[in-house]
Amino acid sequence: MPSASDPSYVSWERDEARQFLILKLSDDLKAGTRYVLEMTYSAPMPNDMRGIYYSKYTSGGQTKYMLATQLAPTDARRAFPCFDEPALKATFNITLVRPDYLTSISNMPIVDSSSTFYENGITYVKDVYAKTRKMSTYLLAFVVSDFDYRSATSASDMIAIPDFAAGAMENWGLITYKQTSMLYKPGVSSQINKQRVAVVVSHELAHMWFGDLVTPAWWDDIWLNEGFASFVEYMGVDHVHPEWNLFDKFVVQDVQRAFAFDGRVTSHPIILELNTPDEINGAFDTISYSKGASVIRMMRHFLGEETFRNGITKYLKALAYDAAHHDRLWQTLIKQAEEDGKSHIDVKAIMDTWTQQMNYPVVTVSCDAQTPGYLSVKQERYLEDPTAVDPGTYASPFGRIEGECDNDVDYDDDGGGGGGGGDGRSFDGVCGSCGGSGGGDDDDDDDDDDDDDDYDDGDGDDYEEEEDYGGGNGGGGGGGDDDVGGCGGSDYDDDCDDDGDDDDLEEEEE
Repeated sequence: MPSASDPSYVSWERDEARQFLILKLSDDLKAGTRYVLEMTYSAPMPNDMRGIYYSKYTSGGQTKYMLATQLAPTDARRAFPCFDEPALKATFNITLVRPDYLTSISNMPIVDSSSTFYENGITYVKDVYAKTRKMSTYLLAFVVSDFDYRSATSASDMIAIPDFAAGAMENWGLITYKQTSMLYKPGVSSQINKQRVAVVVSHELAHMWFGDLVTPAWWDDIWLNEGFASFVEYMGVDHVHPEWNLFDKFVVQDVQRAFAFDGRVTSHPIILELNTPDEINGAFDTISYSKGASVIRMMRHFLGEETFRNGITKYLKALAYDAAHHDRLWQTLIKQAEEDGKSHIDVKAIMDTWTQQMNYPVVTVSCDAQTPGYLSVKQERYLEDPTAVDPGTYASPFGRIEGECDNDVDYDDDGGGGGGGGDGRSFDGVCGSCGGSGGGDDDDDDDDDDDDDDYDDGDGDDYEEEEDYGGGNGGGGGGGDDDVGGCGGSDYDDDCDDDGDDDDLEEEEE
């Protein structure tokens, strides 16, 4: 109960850039003490497809309206006052009041609709929902409409909304979609439409684990959501439609897309500082989705399928209903690699260079006629326009050193595990110390789709299976057919639809 000694409200101010409401109190709050903040709140309900909004559509020649939500990434605050940050998880008790001729749905099932009242000729019903799981504010959702509702047999309802800015949104228990991302009609829709629907649905289901269950502590790690969902989506679709061979498209649809975007001086690291809602919204791009997925795929290669799968499973279980930082992922995978006898693979040293600096290297491997049995390895930064001037917005934390690197690598025809991680340097003409003899078994045809069904920690929406890049791409990489171990510290490589194509699979979230 409140007491006279509790701090009292004095005044308020706004931080417009960060969209903060700052309440000033008469005294400091005490750690460990529970306080209750009460306020009245009202806001307009525009049709701008953000926060709570109304959607308009035509049915039977009549114009109809519905209420919908899109709270990600920073618009839950437009629906109700809240601590609208991903790490600040809570449970929520939702009650929706609706006219009796409409229906409502939310993240959880309705537990009571017995309370009604009559006002201005309309009977209203109060739908009281079960308490949600512990979750981030941006994952809440509710819809009020005259749609027919069929209860889901799975853990999540899905609804297509006429006016929806994203491709889809992974609200926990109520996934919302743009109509073209969910609806498919045989005999009318094309095969490409069918594949797109399957991929988008798979992507959103992957988020139930990567994003909903385990959420980035801050938006600078949004790739932990979008990169993983864009990777696992291929597994989900391949499990249902293996005849589509969607893994074969991963290099074209994600790796090459990442190459095109990341080969410019205007690119940015996967992990970057974000402070305002505008900066946060801008981070949902090709780097977070496609490059994020590509380096995860690369990591799966150099760790091996079993080590990668078991490590990711432990990561998800350890951080269930909690917030994650990328270092926690590295630590879990390093520990799993050690348990599997792969202690020479320093996941953090490799992956930091891929996630904390932009662009990627070109690694040139050539035979040295003067020293038979050895290969010469040269590495340099790739830029689409070699004459472009880097504005220096995102300086590499690894200290790029201009010049050439020619390190001899002993080539082992029998393949084997990747070499050590090298010295973790950046890639402007510097190999660091080349990691041992790389390689892989000659009979490794990258048939990852054969064992994808064993990936049991999330139904994902990423059909990205991996073609071999070689063991390179970060120290310690074991590769595929006749691949050569890479240089340590190499930094290689809508949903946001960067190029405006409707078939971009990343157009979906936030």
